[in-house]
Amino acid sequence: MLQPCQPRRKSFVRRRQLRDPNVLSSDPLRLRPSERDQLFTRKITQRRHTQDETTSDRAPPNQPSPVTQPALTITLREPRECLQKGLSQDALGSQVHVTGSQIGHYETGRSLPPDDLAVNLDRVLGTGDELRQLAEQARGEAVAPWMRPWKLNESRAVQLRWFEHSLIPGLLQTEAYAREVISAGTHTEVQIEEMTRERLERQTAALERVNPYPVPLTAIIGEAALRVGPSALMKDQLEHLVDIGHRQTVHVRVLPFSAGLHPGLAGAFVLATLPDGGTAAYIDDQMAGRVCETADKLRHLVLAWEMICARALPCNQSRDLILRVIDEHERAGVAHVHP
Repeated sequence: MLQPCQPRRKSFVRRRQLRDPNVLSSDPLRLRPSERDQLFTRKITQRRHTQDETTSDRAPPNQPSPVTQPALTITLREPRECLQKGLSQDALGSQVHVTGSQIGHYETGRSLPPDDLAVNLDRVLGTGDELRQLAEQARGEAVAPWMRPWKLNESRAVQLRWFEHSLIPGLLQTEAYAREVISAGTHTEVQIEEMTRERLERQTAALERVNPYPVPLTAIIGEAALRVGPSALMKDQLEHLVDIGHRQTVHVRVLPFSAGLHPGLAGAFVLATLPDGGTAAYIDDQMAGRVCETADKLRHLVLAWEMICARALPCNQSRDLILRVIDEHERAGVAHVHP
């Protein structure tokens, strides 16, 4: 017996899916392109309506909205699955120069895309400026937008490689040195205390971590950083460097003046190896730091690190140099007290 109505039944199901918000296709790829677009638009409208209701009691100004990050993950995942005809995470990652696993982290809310990457995702997925705005909101205002994702990377890292040409790295600073460095800027007293407290918390989260273990840190420090600052302050800071350098997970190396010109003169940076094997980088400058996760920038920084590493002193010779500079600061302090 023939069943000529069967194709019409499928069309009816499609029409019903598009009309009835409670009937959604379990596989958007079976819908026609125009129907996928309509389905995606309706789901985004529903999500925005839910956000409006949920955010009626908004979080305090310094706290990220509790729905922002889930909204970001949905806005990233649905265009990839619906509008882009089932574009895989790897394929999307290749278009914006990150790994597919990193796209997965953004879609599950494990990390947030930096601003420049969010702009590229908006461009590829055709979401206007929505992803960038949601990523910025998710970072919140309690911590500078460029630091919140880096703090997460720093605390989750399985290895950190840190280069500083003129300052002691933040994770190795004493409280007095950190406060002095921050005070040298244009910050208010309240900001200085808050930033100093935050820096000490980052040290604890990374170097005192017990699960699974403290972050292994290799720090290469320009010789100039050992010599700039009040003698008493620098003596205590360098003694702290020697002490913490005896830990199995902390390796302190010095790049001496004799190394000459090198790539590190262009600026300080940090490389973090993440649990999934990926790498993220943090670059600091006068105005604001920024997180780099694009493949071309990471290749440049990894190569710069290798070239700096080749010129730096081994740990034992670095320790000897630090001890000599401590003696110089001690003699300078005595001479200052007894002219």
